[in-house]
Amino acid sequence: MRNRTCDILILTASFGNGHHSATNALIEKFEALFPYMNVESADLFEVVSPKLKEYFSDTYNILTKSKLPIYNGFYQLRNSKDNLVDDIVLKLYYKKFDAFAKQKNPKMIISVFPTCAQFASHYKQVWASSLKTVTVITDVVAGWEWIHGNTDMYFVPSADVKRELIKKGISSKQLLVTGVPVRAAFEMPRTKNKNRKNVLIMASSMGKISFTQSFLDKLSKMPYGFTIVAGRNEDLITTLALLDIPENIKVLSFTKDIPKLMQDSDLIITKPGGATIFEAIESNLPMLIKSSGVGQEIFNEAFINKYGFGDSFRYDREIYEKIESLLGNESYADRIIANMNNFKSSIVKNEAYIQIMKMLKPEFADLSI
Repeated sequence: MRNRTCDILILTASFGNGHHSATNALIEKFEALFPYMNVESADLFEVVSPKLKEYFSDTYNILTKSKLPIYNGFYQLRNSKDNLVDDIVLKLYYKKFDAFAKQKNPKMIISVFPTCAQFASHYKQVWASSLKTVTVITDVVAGWEWIHGNTDMYFVPSADVKRELIKKGISSKQLLVTGVPVRAAFEMPRTKNKNRKNVLIMASSMGKISFTQSFLDKLSKMPYGFTIVAGRNEDLITTLALLDIPENIKVLSFTKDIPKLMQDSDLIITKPGGATIFEAIESNLPMLIKSSGVGQEIFNEAFINKYGFGDSFRYDREIYEKIESLLGNESYADRIIANMNNFKSSIVKNEAYIQIMKMLKPEFADLSI
């Protein structure tokens, strides 16, 4: 007889930081609302093959930075109704995952990466028909890679994604528009009454911006403060260390203080990653997006532009005019913040956790938060 070791198992993957950010946000919320529940997380690829995880992670980084046509080709292939790529991975590694899942024996699996949802679906079909399965879509996409049988509910980032999934046959009763989960620290109000406006540049994820002395010198002539977060990008850290950093620019390596940095900023310059977008929305922080051309991020950028959450640029030479447009016009910034507040009023973040508890514990049918 198996011992139940966790109530909820969250499956994630190490492709960019967004999936782990969403996972941490989910865990934080569960601990705050339902501290008596045992919630665990696991990296699917770490479970089935650490070598595969390393290979896929390295390949992802190489392709998204320098081989976009190849990456986008794979992305389109995975988003076809017959997803042969993930099918092959499942056939090769489902036995290892099934053994892991049997050991954990969760009541619910929450997937924050497409392949995770496929493994959870297969496990439920073969071994655990009573298992509850939830998929949290972490980019503003409605691709087939996220859609799998035996999924009880989908938490989706926007009403547009909900409509597209309904067109693909998912019942509206299975869909909740929740945004992408973010930690509570991003919900704090922005700092006001600063001496000058501040720009946060999430540089670690934007390898396509050229951080040259000329670039920094042009920023130095602007009447704003700049914080460049280089993260764990060793090449960028080395490059910046060799440059003369102007007085109005601060350079940081890896930091856990992103929520505070967002609170102290008036604009964020970043690539269109799903987690960062929704952290900025939660922080009421206007965005200037560097177009990446990366499959799912193309849809994220379109979402920002459609809902009026900021602006985007393709070439580095555009950045100075775009910064001035966003920061030099108070009414423009106010409209962006109003758009963010309107969007947040249209999603049901807490309802997601209510539905999870109702699925796990029918006696909580009247639960509200």
